[in-house]
Amino acid sequence: EVMHGGYVDMLLLLFGIGALFPVLELWDKRIEWDNKKIYLSAFLMGGALGVKYNAFYFLAITLALLVGAFWRRRKSAAEAARPLAGAFLIILCVAGFWYAKNALAFGNPIYPMIGIDGSRVISDTLIYERTLKNFLLFPYNQFGSLSERDSSTKLITFYHFVAIGAIFGFLLIFDRKRIGLAPPLLAFFILSYLGAIFLTSHYTRYFLAPLFLLPPLLLLLCDALWGWAASAFPVLARRQIRNVLRLAAYALAIFLFVGNIHYFYVKALYKTGFLTQSEYVVEI
Repeated sequence: EVMHGGYVDMLLLLFGIGALFPVLELWDKRIEWDNKKIYLSAFLMGGALGVKYNAFYFLAITLALLVGAFWRRRKSAAEAARPLAGAFLIILCVAGFWYAKNALAFGNPIYPMIGIDGSRVISDTLIYERTLKNFLLFPYNQFGSLSERDSSTKLITFYHFVAIGAIFGFLLIFDRKRIGLAPPLLAFFILSYLGAIFLTSHYTRYFLAPLFLLPPLLLLLCDALWGWAASAFPVLARRQIRNVLRLAAYALAIFLFVGNIHYFYVKALYKTGFLTQSEYVVEI
């Protein structure tokens, strides 16, 4: 529901998430280390930094994950220095022009986030006071409650947080080895990004980046949960359960597809004058 007002943010997501995943692969010891993944990530990160300043969130968190990958794979400082220097040069080549232009034109590479005289230009957009309690309640405060201007579909985001937390907790108690690497790393990125937003700005469209990663995180955890459940059932029962789940998934896909058709059908009727605004709001 936010994407209609965040076209630039979609490009940021494309490059930023693209830059994240090659770095996540470096954590997996089963995959041979390849500095080219760092350079690919840097190229995409340069694209993100050339789109919007929010890319600095991506840069900081992805860099932290990269440092973690160096540590996990026992790379020395010398082994880490060369790809990091190469990545910095790539980012500079891709995105440096815009920051150099601002520095020459305004004396400030990140204008207009900070004015020419060094003062803040962007007004404060904080809704919640920066306290530990508000940070812990941030997903609920932002997505778990509805106001008169909200659609109930806003709650779908909150249900993702609930389901992810429940499955994470269950697997941690009963089969933590099955979780693997990817879910904790994605969760780290999501929570870090939300933390950065909590501390800096609560613009709704800024939430797009971490929220786009909730569905793949939930799917990975569901896959791990299925692995646990499958090991607890005999082969025949396992097949029957899988068939039921597959049918449920098909039914849900068809339901959502028909829902989308109805959505655009109603929108077309409204745009062509067959529905009044009040009728349109009810139908949509």
